[in-house]
Amino acid sequence: MVEVGGRLLTEWGTGLVTAVSAAGVDLRTSVGDSLHVDWPELAEVRLVVDGDVAPIRPALRPYWDGLSEETRRAALDKLEIVQEILTGYRDGHAELARDGEPRPPFGEGFGVSEAARCRAMAVALQQEAAGDRALQRRIANGEIKRSAPVDSTIRNWVRAWKRDGLLGLLDARSLRREQTWERIDERYRTVAELVFATLDGDRAD
Repeated sequence: MVEVGGRLLTEWGTGLVTAVSAAGVDLRTSVGDSLHVDWPELAEVRLVVDGDVAPIRPALRPYWDGLSEETRRAALDKLEIVQEILTGYRDGHAELARDGEPRPPFGEGFGVSEAARCRAMAVALQQEAAGDRALQRRIANGEIKRSAPVDSTIRNWVRAWKRDGLLGLLDARSLRREQTWERIDERYRTVAELVFATLDGDRAD
């Protein structure tokens, strides 16, 4: 159910629902922009984010639906990091604050530069990783080389998000892997098959 105070995952991160009317839904993005989404534009698919069910705006689809769960999860994890650096809140809005948010120096309220916030986030993530025994075992076993991103990587995430939104946070290596037909949402496959069936290979338009 979409209601005021709820959230939508949009191409520009977490959108907070500010109004619901017969015409559609008004949103505020994590960078303060206002959006209006007509009811027909809202997808029926639901995405679980931090245990909550949130609709997903169709501008992300069908591309998003064709990605693996691992790739989507990695992008959403990066989104939380970027939104906390820029706004002070992992979900991008004060109204959706989690316990302890905002924590210094994240967000603009502490008067710290964006570069310094990225450095602080790298340290925080390294500390989190040091306490993750399963992750440390994978490093010890040689499965992965680094437990947490360095600050230059995090700065690149922030730049990519500002340029391309959520899609800019997708792992390019994952996107290069073969995307099988079966991974595409069945509804899109059905429509594609119907379109292909109408094509006449002997005609050139």
